[in-house]
Amino acid sequence: MSPKQIHPNDCEKLTDKMCARIKMWSSRNLSYAGRLQLVNSVLMTISSYWCQIFVLPRKVIQGIIGVCRAFLWHGTYSSHKMSLVAWDEVCKPKQEGGLGIRNIHIWNLAAVGKHVWAIANKEDNLWVRWVHTIYIRDQSWVGYRPTQICSWIWKLFCKIKDDLLEKQIDLHSNKYSIKQVYDSLTHTGGKVHWDKVVLNRAALPKQQFLMWLSIRGRLLTRDRLSRLGMSTETSCCLCQSGEETHLHLFFQCSFSRECLSRLMQWMDCRTQHNDLHQLVNWIGRNYKGSRLRRQLYGAVVSALAYRIWQTRNDMLWNQNRISADSIVREIQYVVKNRIQFVGRMSSLDKEWIDAL
Repeated sequence: MSPKQIHPNDCEKLTDKMCARIKMWSSRNLSYAGRLQLVNSVLMTISSYWCQIFVLPRKVIQGIIGVCRAFLWHGTYSSHKMSLVAWDEVCKPKQEGGLGIRNIHIWNLAAVGKHVWAIANKEDNLWVRWVHTIYIRDQSWVGYRPTQICSWIWKLFCKIKDDLLEKQIDLHSNKYSIKQVYDSLTHTGGKVHWDKVVLNRAALPKQQFLMWLSIRGRLLTRDRLSRLGMSTETSCCLCQSGEETHLHLFFQCSFSRECLSRLMQWMDCRTQHNDLHQLVNWIGRNYKGSRLRRQLYGAVVSALAYRIWQTRNDMLWNQNRISADSIVREIQYVVKNRIQFVGRMSSLDKEWIDAL
């Protein structure tokens, strides 16, 4: 129990350590998917120990979020440029349309909540015995209210206890799991129908990320750039016959529609949808075939969306147009080879894949 409140300057080493890691990575040409993996596996891990020991000041949490956000979207540790998706949306669970990045504020609450649980269960350690002797005494921990003369950190623990009880977290359970409590605090119930199709293991990580951006309508298409005042040209780079919107590009453009039609024919997939949302909805909800075929259909759509966006950028900046034949052959080769390593498959599915 520190009598002096933690100052943001006391936690500078935490953000400095994260920035030092990013400086090591900044020279590498990392994709969004690569940066996402590093944020999840390295940057969030650095802060995890601190979150279990201290209630981090709000300014420190904002600093950690700023570092992670800048690295994910811009590859650096500090940036004031526009992010394609709001950070609160990025931190949502995957089944609710996010990327599953840890929400530092809620993780800190869940991690420190273990101390609150230890007090409620009178765990056998010196600190818990001291708390019960000095503060709680004969009172009930659930209904306990701190007095004005109590330590600042003790008042904070009491507030966390009230927050957890308000969220209906059971403080008298036999075991406390930080992950389970975090999941309970983050899940709002607003699930999306496309998460298993968009974030599909059969697709490459970079394809998954771009598919996630496109399904949310957050790519910088010409119509969005025009609304932002960054461009006056709105025609499609690929067909020159319509306004370049997400709806047009995936897959109402004649070029992208041709690629989609040929790939659907290759897979013997009988659907007439040429709208990305409708296609994803059909694969995720209405398709009645095997799980592996559903994964393959999702992987093909993700690979095509990625390749269409790549071709659009190549056409825009380098005036280099790639034929539909080349795109279709490339996607067939990549998807067919990757799907074989996703998991176990039935003999019927194996025969079907071999016949493709």
